[in-house]
Amino acid sequence: MKLCDKLTNAIYGRIVSEFVTPCLTKAGFKPKAKEWFFRREDDALWRFASGFRPEPGRDEGWLDVTVCVGFFSLAEFLSAYPLVRIRDPKKPCAMATDLGHLMPIHNLYEWRILPDTDETATGHEIVEAIELYGLRYFKDYGTLDKALAAWENGINYNLGSRSDYYIAAAYWLRGDRERAIEFIRLRIAHYNDLYESQRRLLDLTLRREREEFSKFLETMATSAVISSQP
Repeated sequence: MKLCDKLTNAIYGRIVSEFVTPCLTKAGFKPKAKEWFFRREDDALWRFASGFRPEPGRDEGWLDVTVCVGFFSLAEFLSAYPLVRIRDPKKPCAMATDLGHLMPIHNLYEWRILPDTDETATGHEIVEAIELYGLRYFKDYGTLDKALAAWENGINYNLGSRSDYYIAAAYWLRGDRERAIEFIRLRIAHYNDLYESQRRLLDLTLRREREEFSKFLETMATSAVISSQP
């Protein structure tokens, strides 16, 4: 690591420890591994994470802050279906984004870190963004009811089309298994119509993936019936 990389990385570390950490600790988040912050709310897990991306061979880097909300019940249920790729059901992360997408710019935003960066000014700017936009993310989507309503209305941030699986899982865990299966069938028909009209391989792939998930749900339903029999 070059000296300039050490300087900018040290500045990043001080901004996190002197500004980000106190702000999030005050908001009820517990720091883990210095750059990760978690807060559990019943079935939900709220997460902030900071990161530093150095520019190779240059005296600078970029600091970003991301948010994510996950749900233990959904992660446990969907972990049985490998295609959803649940990394760790004990640290669920269903829908994530960065502060920039929550701010009025609605695009990726990173704070530039140089050897002469004003740490105090940058730190206060990041804290302000966290307080105005980051914490509001969890107010808007921090419970399963709110997240489900958002997914049903097409708000899914980085979850993208995988929201289909999460919506169906939420219905299923509420006891509405027929609705979960019917929802996936409708999504299969949706992607089939897209493929028939546009012939995009992506739509064909999405249709086939939901066909496999439909089989998964039907197998789960059969297993539930068998296990309930005396």
